[in-house]
Amino acid sequence: NNLAGDMKRAVGCALLVASGNIGGMISSHLYRSQDAPDYKFGNAISILCLFIAIALSIILYYLLYGINTLKVMNPERFLKGKNEEEALLLGDNHPSFIYSL
Repeated sequence: NNLAGDMKRAVGCALLVASGNIGGMISSHLYRSQDAPDYKFGNAISILCLFIAIALSIILYYLLYGINTLKVMNPERFLKGKNEEEALLLGDNHPSFIYSL
């Protein structure tokens, strides 16, 4: 929902799937047989990645909230110097496009 345009949305979906698969490849190297049965190293790295993901999600939330606020408060800022045809091609930069939070 946060990507306007078919090409941008397709690439975004592909990157999302690829990043999930890369995570699976990395995890196979984190949970080593010599760390059995507790796997403290693998669990510690997984928890660290979880906290990083939470922090980045919070940062992204506030960034998108700020952009949405700018679009609602001052839509002319995004349309400055654009004719109607150019405005239609702005995609997610168009003031009517609001990011999902």
